[in-house]
Amino acid sequence: MFYSKPRTGYEKKIYQQHLDRIKNVKKTIDNNEPKKKTFINKYKVENKINENRIQYENRLMLERIAKSIQSHNLDNSQSKSHTLHYQFMRKLSNEKRIRNMNEITQNNHKLLDNIVNVRPEYNHLDFEEDYKRKHEKMVQMLIYPELYQNRIDNNV
Repeated sequence: MFYSKPRTGYEKKIYQQHLDRIKNVKKTIDNNEPKKKTFINKYKVENKINENRIQYENRLMLERIAKSIQSHNLDNSQSKSHTLHYQFMRKLSNEKRIRNMNEITQNNHKLLDNIVNVRPEYNHLDFEEDYKRKHEKMVQMLIYPELYQNRIDNNV
């Protein structure tokens, strides 16, 4: 085996400096996991900004309305011509509604008259005669007509 001589003097000092540099060496390549960034939902942020803007504008508008009401600059009363026009239009719409209702009622009466006066297309007497004929044939075809007659008598 090869054994080296112990270092002395200047070589020892250089070697010591070398060991210190090795201990304090920093990485040149960063192989750590990347820092995690917090996710920011763009749409939520935009919505929040819009909501704050709307609230601010509403507050300003309410302040303006309150200020104009307090200083009596705002006239909320309707003029007489507007009131008369509104009443006239209301009366017209009521009259129109009444006319429509009368027309609908007349149409309904006509329809009812037509329904009541329609001649029947089927004759119930023919149906009854047909039933009797078929019933007689059925009774004739039965093997035990007495049992059938007893059943009918018990049900009635």
